[in-house]
Amino acid sequence: MKKLLIASTALVATSGFAYADVTLSGSAQFGVIYQEDRTVTDGNGDAVDDELFLDYELQFDLAGSTTTDSGLTFGASADFENDSNATADSNDQGFDPEIFVSGGFGTLTIGDVDVATDTAFGGKTRDPGYDGIGIDNKIDSLIFADADAGFDTGDEIDSNIMYELAVAGFELTVTADSFEENYAVALGYDFGSFDVGIGYVEIEDYQDNVNSDGLSLIGGGESISLFFGGELAGFDFDIYYAEHENEPTDLDLNGYGVSASYDLGGYTLSFAANYTEVEDTNIDGWDYGIGVNYDLGGGASLDAGIGQVYTIDFANNDTDDQLVASLGMSFKF
Repeated sequence: MKKLLIASTALVATSGFAYADVTLSGSAQFGVIYQEDRTVTDGNGDAVDDELFLDYELQFDLAGSTTTDSGLTFGASADFENDSNATADSNDQGFDPEIFVSGGFGTLTIGDVDVATDTAFGGKTRDPGYDGIGIDNKIDSLIFADADAGFDTGDEIDSNIMYELAVAGFELTVTADSFEENYAVALGYDFGSFDVGIGYVEIEDYQDNVNSDGLSLIGGGESISLFFGGELAGFDFDIYYAEHENEPTDLDLNGYGVSASYDLGGYTLSFAANYTEVEDTNIDGWDYGIGVNYDLGGGASLDAGIGQVYTIDFANNDTDDQLVASLGMSFKF
């Protein structure tokens, strides 16, 4: 700890950083997750039951910024992450660098940025419980055009350029990828007691990824999403609709849902219910769950949740319900 403080002090004291604001923060979490009928592959290549498993994550966030005499703000950030990714037998390493310039024109960010609809609307679908229990995975895959989120048939859309502007209650977010023809835009307006939003994602350049059963649900095409939210009788709620027109298979996917939270002081209750379907197939169903968050103070919290999600059997064009639950602790520093 002393070495870290000395190094940080020396960095800020360097002449090149005389007017810079450099911060180091982080977060960590650990808990247990239950997924009914979950199996993993062991060292021999055999499928074994692993319904109850340990999950953990550690992340450090380094950020720095400086302001010029003309009022422009330049900055950069990087996230260093070690995440078990809700698996019992592997770890995922993460590095998320971003560089930005901000002024009266808005904010331009270059780096490993999230797609515009994720940046603008990512928290509206809610996912109760410690680390989420997957209630929002499928609806998110439609909103973000992210195959890896819920229908799990490919990779998430790449973006490395983001522009943001907030003026007179309007918030505009635009993202693109300089290597692939992927674009996204999100526009929201805050009326005070409630807000509305619309999102659009277009994937022109994509890999035609298919799963082992020959079906790719998300992999190219376009997604449209609509949002309405606000506060009512103490509840913070959001209602949303999304649809995705898939190019590789000419399949249309759509979904809708509602999520809400209620603050009871030290406790926060949350709820989410989402319906998704693949048109002209038997793939459809509800994902729903409830959760509770208890504030332990000092940036720490205890989180729990329970719910039901439906799993997809691509080979038989069918679905099955699955019980999910989680319990864990998280803290920021």
